[in-house]
Amino acid sequence: MRATDRGSATILAVALSAALLCSGVLGLAVVQAAVVMSRAQAAADLAALAGAQSAGDKCGASAEVARANGASVTRCRAEGVDVVVEVTIPAPPLVERIARLVGRPPGMVSAQARAGL
Repeated sequence: MRATDRGSATILAVALSAALLCSGVLGLAVVQAAVVMSRAQAAADLAALAGAQSAGDKCGASAEVARANGASVTRCRAEGVDVVVEVTIPAPPLVERIARLVGRPPGMVSAQARAGL
């Protein structure tokens, strides 16, 4: 081993550790995004079902159920016995930070559902 090679293993270990840490953070962000997308779809499905089963204000019933699931209704329309609902849920903080880093606007996760009798 040459004298100029001393400490090169330390630099390599630090670089590999940093790469592993970045991969872990990115993986966590992907998992968080998948979870919030699933939550948004579940909230939309439940809101649409509630609206379809309501005898009165279909969109009011949908909004109440969406709110109970941590979402807000952005669009609702009743088409006869069918109800079409779109809900949004805020993106998790880690996902928002990564979106800002890559130059994308942070925002909301949305989902749409349709239900009828």
